[in-house]
Amino acid sequence: MTHPDQLLASTSRPVGDEIPCCPLHEFLFSNPFRQDSPIITRAPSPVTRAHHIPLIPPQKPIFIDSDPDSIEHPLTWLQLRQRSAAVGYQLNHQLGLNPSALVTSQASDHPPGRSSGLLSPVVLLYLANGIPFVTILLGALAAGLTFTTVNPSYTCHELVDVLRASKPALIVTSPFGLTAMLEALSLLQEPQLRRWLMKHIYIVDSPTTDRLPGRFFKDSKISQTKAPNGEIATFADWKTLLQPPPLGTDYQPFQFSKPARESRLRIAAIIWSSGTSGKSKGVLLSHYAMVHSIISFWHQKLDYGPDERTIGLVPFCHVMGLQAIVLFSIAAGSTVYIMQKFEPRRYLEEITKNRITSLQIAPPIAAFLAKSPLLDDGRYDLRSVTNSMSGGAPLAPDIVKAVFKRCGFLVKSVGAKIVSLLDGESS
Repeated sequence: MTHPDQLLASTSRPVGDEIPCCPLHEFLFSNPFRQDSPIITRAPSPVTRAHHIPLIPPQKPIFIDSDPDSIEHPLTWLQLRQRSAAVGYQLNHQLGLNPSALVTSQASDHPPGRSSGLLSPVVLLYLANGIPFVTILLGALAAGLTFTTVNPSYTCHELVDVLRASKPALIVTSPFGLTAMLEALSLLQEPQLRRWLMKHIYIVDSPTTDRLPGRFFKDSKISQTKAPNGEIATFADWKTLLQPPPLGTDYQPFQFSKPARESRLRIAAIIWSSGTSGKSKGVLLSHYAMVHSIISFWHQKLDYGPDERTIGLVPFCHVMGLQAIVLFSIAAGSTVYIMQKFEPRRYLEEITKNRITSLQIAPPIAAFLAKSPLLDDGRYDLRSVTNSMSGGAPLAPDIVKAVFKRCGFLVKSVGAKIVSLLDGESS
């Protein structure tokens, strides 16, 4: 079973006093890799102490939806911080989700005598990659809540297991995920939780239109439909969460009252395992654990500079997409061009057009780069790519060699390791 203080982290571990005991949201927007940051000045070697970047310009675009039909505008570093605070305010003060109202969860077992962590009310994201995904996730962190990311391909029966285990206070999904979610809620044999969630669903509109299909939000920001079990489900437009605090309101994102203790025990996220050996299991990740992972990643990527550009294709619900793309890019000031699905020609066009410098890929994409005839016609230019990482499954050495020979960059295969960040012991 997965211990709550475990995290997929690199084997190159930062020293303890280098890791700030602060909420993840505060860390992300602290310019953590600036030259005078304690993360840099206390780094474990001269090489890592020399690896830093300037302050991130507030107007620098961090997330860009690369869908040509998208209505989503690029989000800058400053807009991310402002929008996350707006969502945090709405979650705390309009919906009444209190980070101090600790809840129980069955998402993860833990050994006898070990703490299961401090779990705040849970915000469940059942969404594909996109700017709304990032905005709501950061808003949940600003509010001091726990978020959980669920693969948008999960069936209603898989969703029932997630709902039962995580007991969320709020669900955010798309029109296309709503059907499976309502089926799952209808099957949920916990009446009190089911009735609550039937009234606490937010819908993210499609990336290509402001008007949701059919019955959604024709005349207002709230709508209803009948679930398969006959109960009425009420849902609201996610954009209502973007309303900023009233003028004169001094809203500050969540802070720890006891930083050294809470950073290690308070749960920031629940990530679901692949379930290859049975049902998917929830991994409870503390704020400290996630900060640790981002710092470790920075110290490994010594070729990473201040103007990196990457493609956000790896699912954000997966720990690799979440940590190595979403959260890391905010901390490092990288620009992410978001793709929801792999389309071979468009993928190569995005690399060429946007002069992508860094690729986080799964082994099938590495195999595509090694073997696809699309790269033979000279139409696509991958010379801008200087670093690449593959994770999620083993990568064959012959694929690594073929990509290097054909594309000119080395794909580093990351074999992640589960480590306990509460007591420093490997698990």
